[in-house]
Amino acid sequence: MLTALPQIGPHRARLLLNHFGSIVAVVQAASEELMEVRGIGEQIAREIRAFVAGDGVSSSGPETTPQMQNDGHE
Repeated sequence: MLTALPQIGPHRARLLLNHFGSIVAVVQAASEELMEVRGIGEQIAREIRAFVAGDGVSSSGPETTPQMQNDGHE
């Protein structure tokens, strides 16, 4: 589950779980709290928070939706 977060692989997911104790605690954590975990810097913490908030930000950039691909011609 946590590996779905931007820039979080199995190792960082394990570190996050060890630090926070649950997935719920990880996704509810503030950026500052996330940065307490080794390997989670300001940028990664910001990306995680944006992803959890539903801003669609990920390490690979914003996803393209069909509406974004539409050039205005039906």
